[in-house]
Amino acid sequence: MNSIIIKLEAAELVSAIKTLAESLVHNSVQVEKAQPEIKAADVNAEEPVASAEIKFDVTDVRKAISEYGNKYGIDKAKTMLTKFGAEKVSASPQARRCRMTAHAKLSASGAKKWINCPGSVLLEGQCPNESSGYATEGTNAHALGEAKIRFALKELTRYKYNKAVSGLETDPSMEDYADGYRDFVIERYNAAKAVCEDAVIELEKRLNFSAWVPEGFGTGDCIIAADGVLEIIDLKYGKGVKVDAESNPQLRLYALGAFSAYDYLYDIEKIRMTIYQPRTDNISSEEIPIAELLTWGEGIKSIAQKAYAGCEEYHCGEHCDSAFCRARAICRAYADRQLEIARYDFAQPNKLSLEEIADIIDRAADLAKWAKLIADYALDRAVNFNEKIPGYKLVEGRSNRKWNASEGVITLKLLSKGCSEDSFRPRKLLTITAMEKYLGKKDFAAWCGEFVVKPPGVPT
Repeated sequence: MNSIIIKLEAAELVSAIKTLAESLVHNSVQVEKAQPEIKAADVNAEEPVASAEIKFDVTDVRKAISEYGNKYGIDKAKTMLTKFGAEKVSASPQARRCRMTAHAKLSASGAKKWINCPGSVLLEGQCPNESSGYATEGTNAHALGEAKIRFALKELTRYKYNKAVSGLETDPSMEDYADGYRDFVIERYNAAKAVCEDAVIELEKRLNFSAWVPEGFGTGDCIIAADGVLEIIDLKYGKGVKVDAESNPQLRLYALGAFSAYDYLYDIEKIRMTIYQPRTDNISSEEIPIAELLTWGEGIKSIAQKAYAGCEEYHCGEHCDSAFCRARAICRAYADRQLEIARYDFAQPNKLSLEEIADIIDRAADLAKWAKLIADYALDRAVNFNEKIPGYKLVEGRSNRKWNASEGVITLKLLSKGCSEDSFRPRKLLTITAMEKYLGKKDFAAWCGEFVVKPPGVPT
């Protein structure tokens, strides 16, 4: 497909050109017609002209309509194209209008939970949703990576780049990881442009997948749209759990939203979804045909509707811990699974088989985590909601003394009293981990690698 044809009647011609030119004119795109000749600069013509068939170059239309869709909404962009008989129309389900609140009730990031356990949505609503230091670190890494990519694409000047990252809490290792993410994204974008010269890259793109999930939307870290393959890249900065792209519901929901947003402009045959997780040296990808993605989307519709409606259907499994369900402390299904260890009746180890001992070791670790979850939940209810836990009462915990002045103030006071600074603040070499964080991985390996050894670990 090299062009998009729009057939117009006389009365519609000027208004249609005005609408399209609103996006096209800044790209100096010409609107051509045999007799008389009409260009984007002529859109303010007052007299009607003869009916005509207007031909727009598809490369410029894609860019312009994509920008128009970002500004006014995908639905308006599609309507503008199809109203006048454009050849390329969307075959994907129409995304419903949904309220773009701060957080979706059925989020893409929480899809692993609500797809496997629809009742988790209802139960998690009763638990506090507190942001952790890890979440803040991830937010900073995403913002840094986005700024680096926009600077590389010349969307940001050096001044604007410095301004964008000035308020972020970063360190040399985060800078290195963000550089790697930038390079990976630019490499994928250039590969797409080699196949489709008008490929589009979008960062932090709001994606609407409400055609499959009620009020469903999310933010994709990086979307690369082109003929043939639509690519989704998701940055994961955490290092605790390695994330796999294979059958990843979060990525697939993002893919549905991206397909809905771009398939009216591109001939998309496949979706490539990639997890970029630099701190675990993990780059995981899955590529599937569009038909398979749409079939999957149809398959989760009924589950999404049940979860959105607040059903009480609970299923315990691996998803509870790997997806960090906030309701684990109060979930009956989760409790029943943890208490299965009671079937051993705490028999002496010499009466158990090795298989049983292995099972108990696995379950004991989970049981300890569950016990802490419950204790933390109970403390939160007692402290913040004044609830009484039978048999327990709040007491003041042990505390340690701490300085109430800055280090500089205390140092000046001691120096004024004749104390030697080395006597109260001795110098000490940073630990290996702290030194690597200070220097960054590359410089640490080059300068200090010869001084680092790793002795055999103690068996556990």
